[in-house]
Amino acid sequence: MTGASLLDAIHSNPAYRTIEAPATLQHRYLFEEIPTSLVPLVALATLAGVDCPLSGLLIDLGGSLCGIDFRARGRTLKRMGLDGLSVAEVRRRVRA
Repeated sequence: MTGASLLDAIHSNPAYRTIEAPATLQHRYLFEEIPTSLVPLVALATLAGVDCPLSGLLIDLGGSLCGIDFRARGRTLKRMGLDGLSVAEVRRRVRA
């Protein structure tokens, strides 16, 4: 691809011509994916002792943009019935 900038190069790629981005932040990409994917991912990673600073930042940034506390409203360990369990106990439940 060619272009004077990254944006120009992206716009010159025919593969991207039919892809439309949401026109507003009031979109399911934020309202569904953050609370049902990122929140539980970070919660499980934290339980396992894995740091996910960028995923956590995306949760917080999305929440700030939308005015929603996704960490409080999303799929928490408690809502998934995993609160207070060890990593081994979570693995057993997932495998059951």
